[in-house]
Amino acid sequence: MARAWWVILLVATALMAPLLIAGANGLDSGAYNYTWTRQFAEGLARGELYPRWLPGSFRGLGSPAFFFYPPLAFYLAGGLDLLGLPTWQAINVAALLGLAASGAAMWLWLRDKTPHALLWACLYMAAPYHLTDIYVRAALAESYAFAWLPLIALGMEGRPRLLAIAYAGLILTHLPTAVLASLFLIAPMLTRLTMRQLAGAAVAGTIGLGLAAIYLAPALTLQGHISTDQLGNIALPPDRATLWSGAIAPQHLAIVAALTALAGATLWTARRRGQPWLFAAIALAALAMAAGLVPVLWRAPVLRQVQFPFRALAIAEFAVVTALALAPPPRAWLRLGVGLAVIAWTASATYAAILVPAANAPQRLKAIERTLQDAPEYMPPGTAPKGLTGYDRLPRPERFLPADRFNFPIWRVDGRPWPGPVIPLGHSVTRVTLPVERAGTLVSLAAAAAWLLWLALSRKRKAPDVAVRGP
Repeated sequence: MARAWWVILLVATALMAPLLIAGANGLDSGAYNYTWTRQFAEGLARGELYPRWLPGSFRGLGSPAFFFYPPLAFYLAGGLDLLGLPTWQAINVAALLGLAASGAAMWLWLRDKTPHALLWACLYMAAPYHLTDIYVRAALAESYAFAWLPLIALGMEGRPRLLAIAYAGLILTHLPTAVLASLFLIAPMLTRLTMRQLAGAAVAGTIGLGLAAIYLAPALTLQGHISTDQLGNIALPPDRATLWSGAIAPQHLAIVAALTALAGATLWTARRRGQPWLFAAIALAALAMAAGLVPVLWRAPVLRQVQFPFRALAIAEFAVVTALALAPPPRAWLRLGVGLAVIAWTASATYAAILVPAANAPQRLKAIERTLQDAPEYMPPGTAPKGLTGYDRLPRPERFLPADRFNFPIWRVDGRPWPGPVIPLGHSVTRVTLPVERAGTLVSLAAAAAWLLWLALSRKRKAPDVAVRGP
């Protein structure tokens, strides 16, 4: 097992080498990665167990980003920053560890199913959209979602306690991928379970949602306090954000077509026999969604929040690699898989070599570090992004403590007198926790207690009876 871990880590390091050498990635979401990692680390340094408010964003007006964005990937990136790594390198190392974690999870999923599990795990790390997330989109949290998909599939095979943890982990990492996995991975796998297994999966799903309530409760109930309409300005309408609309890098279109061909060939070869057929069907369904072939589904409210249909490629790649790993004869699939992985890595490395240096121009990186650019959807409703530097400042008489902050439920101006709290002279810290935060935390603590009790009961049932005989 130790050998497999080392091989996976070495392959992940090789795949990340161009970005590690570049030192930073200012492409696409790279600016948000910097802003969030740096301020998350600063929050941890202040003693905040769950930093939700980012005070430096939007030119010091603050951002409620982590009331709405899952925090798990930034605990790692922010923790590395807190330990002393420069912020850009902390992001890169976090991406490297996430890539290695996805390979390790894939190996765990396949090790009892094929003798080539280690090779398929390495190919999973080199899958085209996986590397696109890291190199082109700089989507740190979404790249971490790849690590949870194999564990969810493993949990669906009679390991409900693992399923609960993996499902909660995916929600706490990247909610759009969790929505897609629920519909296009978990739901199809449910069709192959017995009634007893279905009951276990239902309990696991309930506990998983409970474990994630510390994040979900504020994220779902405070939507009215941010500019959710800005999400529509970021992405194309779902029925137009297709693979051929330019919403995903053009050099990956041929690879996506190859994945579709491989999934179709596996589907035909398997002829409704076992897991290869199931995962090939899952892959084709996810690819159809990513390509915009069923736009009516993207108009459903729950799927509109996913923003980009091409995010379904994460599900497709996991399913394609699984189907190829399980389909006979393995050697032909291995050659095809290796070829696709080489193409994917070469394309991503070439793309990075061309674009990353331009995105890392010193003046651009300095601007990102100075302005702490944040996502516009986290501004209060009706706020104009271009007007941040020109807002009117109110007079500051000595009786009042000025606070240049965006309006949010943790503080607001309503024109009515307020008797307190009275803040004494000198330096002080006042921590404000919303009722919905406390409620979510209590639900997560209760779910954690239920999971531990479930684990203890399962171990007690498995413990062998030992007969004690007298002399």
